[in-house]
Amino acid sequence: HECMWNLPVTQEEFRNHHGLKYKGEHFYKGAYCWNDNKTVTNLTLYFNNLTGTIPDEISLLSGLEFISLQMQQNHHFLSDSPHYLGGQLPLSLGTLSKLRHISLFDNHLTGSIPSIMGNLSQLSEIYLDSNDLTGSIPSTMGLLSQLDFFGVGNNFLTGNIPREINQLQQLVFISFTNNILTGTLPFAANSFPHLLVLGVRVNQLSGTLPDGISTYSSLKWFYMGANRFSGILSPKVGNLTNLLDIELADNLISGTLPTQIGLLHNLKMFSIQKNKLTGQWHLAYPDWITSQSENVLNPEKSTDWNSSIRVFQLEGFVNNIVTK
Repeated sequence: HECMWNLPVTQEEFRNHHGLKYKGEHFYKGAYCWNDNKTVTNLTLYFNNLTGTIPDEISLLSGLEFISLQMQQNHHFLSDSPHYLGGQLPLSLGTLSKLRHISLFDNHLTGSIPSIMGNLSQLSEIYLDSNDLTGSIPSTMGLLSQLDFFGVGNNFLTGNIPREINQLQQLVFISFTNNILTGTLPFAANSFPHLLVLGVRVNQLSGTLPDGISTYSSLKWFYMGANRFSGILSPKVGNLTNLLDIELADNLISGTLPTQIGLLHNLKMFSIQKNKLTGQWHLAYPDWITSQSENVLNPEKSTDWNSSIRVFQLEGFVNNIVTK
């Protein structure tokens, strides 16, 4: 019986591939019947050298809660590796109403994300990173009210980020990094009270950074680099007191940096090189900063700068003009 098609693995191995969020007591690779000995609930087949496509018939496993088919080859970054899943995401995935976890990253899946995925009302995690997906992010993803991990980075997705994403108030992780997304950021105030990671770097996004982001009080990692964002960095950034990393490099941000950055006492990395900053720099330069390459930088002393910061990647404010 298919409920016997599995092997036990260590808790460490399992969580290395599925994230620390997994709190179950069953650590198996293969097909597993969690609730009884009849209905397959978990399909976990990472590092299995699988090839081909995901069949439509996967919908026959109507009790599936957990699909993990990522990383079919241990050395999956080798371009000549023949071991990966390809083809399009089957529409039948959207009929598996009990699905809570989909992990298909590091394959060569093509085509678009089916809008029918918005029917998966129990889904809490979706990882489609590092594939060859195209098309836009469907607005129906905003129906996934239980979603807390949303990863579609390192694909070829285009179009705007749908405004419906603001409905996903359980999100703790957003990664749209390294796609071809355009338009402005739709993030509204108070949409993501639990959000820890917000990553949209390396796209073609533009406009100003919305003030709504300053209301995401749990935010720790904020990655917006290599886009076309313009305007000033709002003083409201000082409200994000839990921030550890800010990455805004390689944009068109102008004006002066707000002194409220000095309120971010947990900050460990601040990267804002290659922008269009001007004016006066009021925050103290940490003692370990020595590079002032390609800029005129005469920092003034201030008592409120966070001396614990360890990566201050202004690269001497490369391609900015900041004076005393």
